[in-house]
Amino acid sequence: MGSTNSKSERRIIRWLLPLAAVVWFCIAFWAINWVGESKFKDFDPELRLSSEMMSLSMEAELLSLLPASVEQNGEENIDSDAENVNGTIYHITQGSCFCETLSESHKNTLNEWASSEQISYQNIDVSSMSTLRRFVPSTPAVIVLNKNRELVYLGPYSTGMGCFQSSGMVDDRIKPYFQNSADTLRATIQSEAKGCYCATTAPLGLQT
Repeated sequence: MGSTNSKSERRIIRWLLPLAAVVWFCIAFWAINWVGESKFKDFDPELRLSSEMMSLSMEAELLSLLPASVEQNGEENIDSDAENVNGTIYHITQGSCFCETLSESHKNTLNEWASSEQISYQNIDVSSMSTLRRFVPSTPAVIVLNKNRELVYLGPYSTGMGCFQSSGMVDDRIKPYFQNSADTLRATIQSEAKGCYCATTAPLGLQT
């Protein structure tokens, strides 16, 4: 009798384990989609970056802010004065943003690729830098320059459900630039995007 009960229990357990795995997968998938969709927002909700793009001096003004920004808030993996540095990736955050936590995996993967390509990467917190927030309407964001300090990319890491992954839009834009001839490739300023982003506070002169 005891042996029969034991066999029955094992059969039940073998049946329940796959069922539990399926249920867990469904719940996890639903949770990711629910959290993602509830957090999806425009990267440039106030059209701040779109407005700046209309200025012919936008790139020059943006680049003029980055050296001081890095000196105050940045951390870099290699000497930015080294002759063999092929470019710089600026990871832009503001703190207290759940979406920035979600982008950490993507950030780390991007940094690994950058190191293999002799590209410096640096972290910048824009929470107290109103001038740079003119060009960064939301975080997490990325600014990428080439070795000549020319703009390659400005925008989010990814869009939509890609915000939960370790690769995305920024990879598609910058990797061809550095791995192929960059002479015919133009900079990408991605102001139109929807995903998991936290809007930054506009500088006083731009607040409505």
